Amino acid sequence: MRDENLSEAVSESNKREQEAKNDTLRREPYRGTFKVKLTEAEKSRLGLEMGAVKKEVEAHEKTLAGHRQTLGAKIKLGEERMSALAEAMTSGVEEREIEVYKVLVFATNTEEIRRTDTGELVESGPMSSADRQMTIYDKGNGKKNGAASADAASPEDAGEDETEAPTNGNGSKRVRKAKKG
Repeated sequence: MRDENLSEAVSESNKREQEAKNDTLRREPYRGTFKVKLTEAEKSRLGLEMGAVKKEVEAHEKTLAGHRQTLGAKIKLGEERMSALAEAMTSGVEEREIEVYKVLVFATNTEEIRRTDTGELVESGPMSSADRQMTIYDKGNGKKNGAASADAASPEDAGEDETEAPTNGNGSKRVRKAKKG
């Protein structure tokens, strides 16, 4: 009985092997990723490919360094602008370019910087020594002497009188020239 069971077990095993072979013959081929031993030619080809990829990576790193520098500068400018905006919001004052004019106030020896659009006083300070100098005319040659330009003609030679006019609304005095007559 034992031989009979053994022979049935062997015959069952053979059937399974035969079915497995038959199964293998019926299956369709497919592609998969597996580890495969490389030939020397394949190793050489991969070495050349690795060199090309390394050059490409180095080029990208150089480009990245340039972009970092450019973007770093843009980021710095953005941060400076944010800081200036925060300061303006906190203080209620912003620095900007505006059109102004200078008013010399001889009574107090000061100069005022005023906005042309609103007349608002922007800055005030002591008058410079050059601004405090009066123009002196040399009656002998008709030329100005002193701090003012040396080649301007005197009002007497041009047939003009200097007369003071009332202030122009912003504290400065206008000088009007009238023809002698």
